[in-house]
Amino acid sequence: MQKRIHSLHSKKTQGVRNISSFYLGNVVKKLNRIHFRINSKYNHPFPKPTVFWLSEYAYKRRYIKIHPDGRIVGGLSRFVSSLVDFSFIRSIVAHKYASSGLAYDPVSLFLCQLFCYLEKYPDMKTFLSILHDRNRGKHFRLYAGIHYHHIPCEATFTNFKERLGEKLYNDIFHVLVEIADLLGFLSYKVLTIDGTLFPTHARYKGCTYFCEQCTSIAFKGIIENVRRRILYRLNNPERIVPGKEIRIKVDCPSPNFPEEVKRPAVIGTSIELSLGIELPVACLTIAGNAQEGNQFIPVKEQILQHHGRSSKIDLADAKYDELHNYQFSRSHGAIPIIDYNPRNENRSSVALKERGYDQNGWPYAPCGVLMRPNGFDFHSNRASFSCRRQCVSSKDPILMRYATNCPYWINYHGFTKHVSIKQFPRLITEVIRGTYRHQKLKTIRSASERTNSSAKADFCILRRPKIRGIHNAGIISQIAVIVVLLKRIARFIVKVTLAFRNNLQSNKSPPGRVFIPGPRVPRFLLNLIQRE
Repeated sequence: MQKRIHSLHSKKTQGVRNISSFYLGNVVKKLNRIHFRINSKYNHPFPKPTVFWLSEYAYKRRYIKIHPDGRIVGGLSRFVSSLVDFSFIRSIVAHKYASSGLAYDPVSLFLCQLFCYLEKYPDMKTFLSILHDRNRGKHFRLYAGIHYHHIPCEATFTNFKERLGEKLYNDIFHVLVEIADLLGFLSYKVLTIDGTLFPTHARYKGCTYFCEQCTSIAFKGIIENVRRRILYRLNNPERIVPGKEIRIKVDCPSPNFPEEVKRPAVIGTSIELSLGIELPVACLTIAGNAQEGNQFIPVKEQILQHHGRSSKIDLADAKYDELHNYQFSRSHGAIPIIDYNPRNENRSSVALKERGYDQNGWPYAPCGVLMRPNGFDFHSNRASFSCRRQCVSSKDPILMRYATNCPYWINYHGFTKHVSIKQFPRLITEVIRGTYRHQKLKTIRSASERTNSSAKADFCILRRPKIRGIHNAGIISQIAVIVVLLKRIARFIVKVTLAFRNNLQSNKSPPGRVFIPGPRVPRFLLNLIQRE
């Protein structure tokens, strides 16, 4: 009887991971060893003596209280600063500082930026007003190691961002990704890549075209407009700014006028199917007019450079349907699941039959029936298709007439054809397009869109940032992925901790091994990501 119960339990938990090891107490124990490893790796001394520091960060583990409804006492700022030791930042940015002159501890400034976005303040100006408040800002000052009489101003953070640049923010981000990897949150088995556009303030928003509509631009009501503005300032003299010009604007009649400059941030998200968590692991920012499809390889190389890890499945939309992306992904042992971009192909039913295969790469049999997938041969890198003798059950008179003289009717699968990746490197994939498994994998790709949405809608970091230029756009993108990474890990730990408590409270037997099931992973997905 006991064997029977054990076999039923093992069947029920097959393909399900026990996530109880991610409860808060166990994570804290792991972090003690991880902090030692990270600080040993990043041990470059900070050149400035402490006597010249205007602030000094010191890591201290604090008690974290989690309410039954998931609320964290002290917010995400207390949770993150109590778990993660950010001292490694001094080593990363040490070469940007001189040995003389007063300066704030770079860890203190970075944590203030982090707290500003974690607590969802609209901008640094609003956060600094809180930081100057003796009561509301005391916890932020305590966590960052800032004294009340030496609170930095907005210009300090501007100079700090200029000093570090996008590359050093990216290095800090990848150290946090490494910590998440050491905690067991990342396996890099499934990687999805997508970009998101966000507006920036351009230095010049003029028109780069000269169209026929631009020969004469009419401004209706210009006299009345100027008169109304002058009267408004005469009636409200306190609003007059000396030296400020009164400008009259008119919409450009050309349809090519650029309304706003947008920068795409390309983010790589690792999907951990067995945990049910999606974490950003790479990020880069490009100019708005650049080709986003060419950033697939740089994102993958960023992960290889910092972590030496390669994925098993790469997911992307049709923007990345480029031949070199498929070649790079396959050369590193991954399966590229990229939406096919038909470009200018004629996809009518007549044209498809003339060329011999449909939009998914499924060939047509000699009788004209569309063949069905019959598996993929990884050794020969080719997909197999067969007609499966559809003419036997068909009521089409043409097929029935053809079946009487079909030379392949005697075969079990009927007519069989192999299509190799070498013939159609973009259309034929290891998971054949149009199949149930391919559709199932495509649904996972929305994880990258959720990551982009979190940075724009949840934290509002990339919604309309008050920045100018691609340099600052790259910095704000790195801050966005750092915030999303830390927030998702924190929420996952809180969820597991609450489930762990409930399990202990409801279990009246002696405490044993707690089992908290993760999401069930389909068997075919496990086979794909576990293959050698």
